[in-house]
Amino acid sequence: MHVWFTFFLSCWAPAPTLTTTDGIESAAGGDGIEEYVTRDTLPGGLTMALLPRITEGAKVHLALTIRFGSEAALKGKVAAARLLPALLLHQIQEGGAHGLKERLDALGATVEFVQDQGATRSISVVQVRVRTVHANLSPVVRLLGEWLRRPVFTKKGLATVQRSSLAEAAALLKDPIAAGSEALVRRLAPYPPDDVRHVPTIREAIVGQRKVRLAELAALHRRLWGADAAQLSVVGDFDPDELKESVGRFLAPWKSREPYRPIRLPFRNNLPGSDTIDTPDRTMAFVGAGQELRLRDDDPEYPALYLWNFLLDAGPTSRLLLRLRRFGCSASATFSRLYAHPIDRNTQFYAGAIVDPADMDRGMAALSAEIEDLLKYGVGAVELAEAKRAYAENWQKRMVEGEFLLGELNQGLFLGRTFAYWAELNRKIEGLTAAEVNAAARRFIDPTRFSKAAAGDLAKKSYGSARNLDI
Repeated sequence: MHVWFTFFLSCWAPAPTLTTTDGIESAAGGDGIEEYVTRDTLPGGLTMALLPRITEGAKVHLALTIRFGSEAALKGKVAAARLLPALLLHQIQEGGAHGLKERLDALGATVEFVQDQGATRSISVVQVRVRTVHANLSPVVRLLGEWLRRPVFTKKGLATVQRSSLAEAAALLKDPIAAGSEALVRRLAPYPPDDVRHVPTIREAIVGQRKVRLAELAALHRRLWGADAAQLSVVGDFDPDELKESVGRFLAPWKSREPYRPIRLPFRNNLPGSDTIDTPDRTMAFVGAGQELRLRDDDPEYPALYLWNFLLDAGPTSRLLLRLRRFGCSASATFSRLYAHPIDRNTQFYAGAIVDPADMDRGMAALSAEIEDLLKYGVGAVELAEAKRAYAENWQKRMVEGEFLLGELNQGLFLGRTFAYWAELNRKIEGLTAAEVNAAARRFIDPTRFSKAAAGDLAKKSYGSARNLDI
């Protein structure tokens, strides 16, 4: 699935659940969990963060983040880099080499790839997610090592993956969420086609995938993939010593031939303006708006902007949803997200909704009006206090969700962070005043600079015009 589609789809798609049952202490705002976490660096460079907990059914979740290549090494190889995880996964889904599917099924394990959708938004980062149970974790790690280190690439497998990927891409041409989000992301990140950070149109992605050859994929894996720059996080019911022994034998010795260098994402202005895309015969439509901000997730204004974004859509009452309904829009979902880069001062703010095609223009107008009014009139002390309470409750729920802990532990290894980062962020959020929140929002959020996109069946639109795009 294309990264810009999953990036927006993740705004409301539920993640697999892994709930701990032994009362992880999180009262300290996040760092209370640190007494349960162990971290280690294995010979070769792989880093680990382990959180053993009692879980229902002795479940355990594992996340292995593989960081590979560099801007120079991946230039001209973006399509191959995006297709490689699908080819690897094909070996499991279709049986493939080593009887992997049968062996993993026997162990009750599931494996999936997740391409980077978070703040770093990089093609050089992929994550393997594994779900299994305590008794089978070590043999699963062994299979994982065999599969990742010595894959068998075949022309038949590549042809199958390309057909599947191209069919999926063709279907996305008619999907309003995919078409609208792609148009918005391209405006938010306007890189030229020869840049590895370029966001391709769906049609460009189709052309690129058709050109990928087996030798290119095999060479990319052989040269760039390895565990020497990898992070491994594990949450659930497992024996840490047993796990370390298995990882040390089957994953840690795997080394890339070329070093990993992060692809930087320095701030650049988004392209203001709007795009409207026709997706005929669809019963829902996408509307969205966003802006690039010169901000990092440890800057002084970040906590205030984080809470402002929270109360816009995820507070006690969704301001966006209420405004759309007051405008007479039939909205099935709204979203507001602030993705702050942890290294470069480059943050994406975007908000939007899924509406009836007839309400596309009204939906965009309602979205803009709510953001403009919140900036103009500000948040009051009562609403801010309610938002803080809702945020604190939401935080407590997240702290017993294994998938959230798994992801934060994993990214923390790369950034050199512990849950003390969250404890400090939450402490600052709790101490914010309405004046501070409003000042931060007015400094960074500028609706006149918004990039906008809408996609839906234009024949059902009640008013307005559209500019056709090559999607």
